[in-house]
Amino acid sequence: IRKRDLRVAVDPMYGVSLTALSTILAVARCTVETINAQHDTLFGGKMPAPAEDTLKNLQNYVLDRYCDIGIATDGDADRLGVIDDKGHYLLKYKGWRGDAVRNLATTHMLDKVAESFGQKCYEVPVGFKYISAKMQETDAIIGGESSGGLTVKGHIHGKDGIYAASLLVEMIAVTGKSLSEIVKDIEDQYGETHMEERSYRFTAEEKARI
Repeated sequence: IRKRDLRVAVDPMYGVSLTALSTILAVARCTVETINAQHDTLFGGKMPAPAEDTLKNLQNYVLDRYCDIGIATDGDADRLGVIDDKGHYLLKYKGWRGDAVRNLATTHMLDKVAESFGQKCYEVPVGFKYISAKMQETDAIIGGESSGGLTVKGHIHGKDGIYAASLLVEMIAVTGKSLSEIVKDIEDQYGETHMEERSYRFTAEEKARI
């Protein structure tokens, strides 16, 4: 990482990740630029969740400042949002071998990636406790959920957005490719998948009826 001189935009979403993540990236000699860095118990009036509708400012910042990667963590830094990446780096470049675990709302692209490496991808219900339990049961190397939570074998049995962010920066450095190039490589090999998430509000009576 130190040889790549990467420019990283970090959005802690007014939460707790800034000190730890900035320290890791600074030691790795990345140029770190931050937005929404001050602590705010109201999180700037928005939900502190890294999702498409909450990462517009980070997306614009990455484009305007020509950053190599944009990283956002939620309020307590256990989930991660990225501008813009998805990859199979842990197997292909790190040499780790093993299965993967995802919840039922997470992209089925992971099934294709795991199969191409002769591994299995297990599907579990929504809830990270199910992912952690299945990883321990199967000795899987990686588990993730659609909302941006990730854990890796040998690390904690829970979500860690700071560790996941560090792995992504390492991936860029090791591959020597930009995030958009990595995404294109994946789409060229496995095809494209798209997901749209919507939120709805219902009264208690309407929820019961549904």
